[in-house]
Amino acid sequence: MAKHPLWNDEYRILLLAIYLQKPVGVKSPHSRQLVELALQLHVPPKILHREMQTLEDKDKVSVRKLWDTYGKNPRRLNNAVKRLRGMDGFGNADMFYDGVDNNDALAEEYMPVCAESCLSRAMMAIITSLYFRLTPNTMVTETPEVIDTAKLLGIKPETVESVLHSLQQFDPIAKREKTPALPQPVTDTAHTMWRMFNNMMPEVMEKKVEQYMEFFK
Repeated sequence: MAKHPLWNDEYRILLLAIYLQKPVGVKSPHSRQLVELALQLHVPPKILHREMQTLEDKDKVSVRKLWDTYGKNPRRLNNAVKRLRGMDGFGNADMFYDGVDNNDALAEEYMPVCAESCLSRAMMAIITSLYFRLTPNTMVTETPEVIDTAKLLGIKPETVESVLHSLQQFDPIAKREKTPALPQPVTDTAHTMWRMFNNMMPEVMEKKVEQYMEFFK
């Protein structure tokens, strides 16, 4: 099995710690735990997911040794995790990955689109998906779906409402005038999301939204 160029076998300690988080087991490559670790290590979540699956192969000598050392000793595991995270350059792309060509599309999906807003592309995609399930008069803070989406994303219902209203300006049916409530980068991202949902197969976009939602659950 080919290894990612930035993979280090010691990272299995980090994966074991995530594996043992409840519910115990292999986590989805779209889960918050693996996505956040992927952003720190600059190793794609799919690679981390594949490596986490190997933790269940206890017939493999290196895996069995890992379980024997840390599996039933949470304190030792936590200390090992702290040691790895305390390594000079851990999670620092400029130091630890100097010279590596890394177009981090993953960071673009989950990091805020601008300094003036907490909204990421993933969050905008989820709100855009909601847009196509509501009618204009239900795109308000009192609507249960708006409240639930805000709770899922950890933002205020008013923020969800602002994005929904922003999306209306791109909808030829809604024909809403431009709303100045959001920073321009957020409005631009809303326009991008509108085009993607409007032009691509709905099931393709909804599958992507389901993956994003795994991160926020």
